Amino acid sequence: MKRVALLGLLLLLLAGCVDYNEELWLNKDGSGKVRMLIGALTSYENNKEINRYINQPGISLISKSIYRKKNLTYYNLVFKFNSLETFNNLNDQISNADFFGRITLKKAEDGSILFKRRIALGSPSGEEDEIEQLIFTHPQENLKWRYKLHVPWKIVKANAAAANIDYKTGTVDWEYQTAYLWNKSQTMTVIMQQSFPWVLVMTLALAVLVILISLLWWRRHIKKLHSQIQTELKA
Repeated sequence: MKRVALLGLLLLLLAGCVDYNEELWLNKDGSGKVRMLIGALTSYENNKEINRYINQPGISLISKSIYRKKNLTYYNLVFKFNSLETFNNLNDQISNADFFGRITLKKAEDGSILFKRRIALGSPSGEEDEIEQLIFTHPQENLKWRYKLHVPWKIVKANAAAANIDYKTGTVDWEYQTAYLWNKSQTMTVIMQQSFPWVLVMTLALAVLVILISLLWWRRHIKKLHSQIQTELKA
């Protein structure tokens, strides 16, 4: 049932898709949030298939809206996912149109973190499937795929245009033409570095300071109490 539902959605959206915009917020634990805006050359609004698609384990819908603009139908979806595994499961490989791809996070020995996401349209072997044949019915130059990523760590390097990397806010943008993606994959990569945990260090330092002050106070208190006892004994 899942495969049929997702196939129906992909056939609906990709067959006439002229625009795909995605914004992804990634958390340190692998959870995150996604906003997808899909413009399709169709007048048919398929709420049922979209509801099935986002009604998967680990997926929480935040908002959904469908609207018409000129001859396009726009699907605006915002949802949360509880892990990278959940996000990766959205792509069940029923088609070569692998625009969700798979995300991996790997930590290197030097402490840096590597984000990788491989996406593809079409088959590297050149074989076409049902979805590809439908996509070919519309001019590929009109199809654009945009991805924006927000990361929780400091960006060191990314394979995006320099103007599309914002080191201050931790965001990276990629934009691909369908013709550039067709029958070959592309991998989005970001190398990040964990920032020094100043808050944790300051908290620990404050805790140590409080303990030292408490010990000093207790020592003085014991010393004073001992002195009082000695005075009373002498009296």
